[in-house]
Amino acid sequence: MIFTSTIFENNKGTNGAAIYTLNTPLTVISCTFKNNKASEEGGAIYFSTEVSDTTSILTLDSSIFKYNSARIGGAYRL
Repeated sequence: MIFTSTIFENNKGTNGAAIYTLNTPLTVISCTFKNNKASEEGGAIYFSTEVSDTTSILTLDSSIFKYNSARIGGAYRL
């Protein structure tokens, strides 16, 4: 999954209000995450992989995280 110059704002969810991935490579470039709220983990991004998965890589570059919240990991949960 690749996101470039995308605005994620005012999203709500249980885990990863803006982006939720499991065993999936994720690239985020020049994106803005603002005011996203997860009730559990990863206010903006929830990125998770199995221990045996060696192909799922998270790349974050030049992105802004403002006012995101969650019980665990306000901006992101890895």
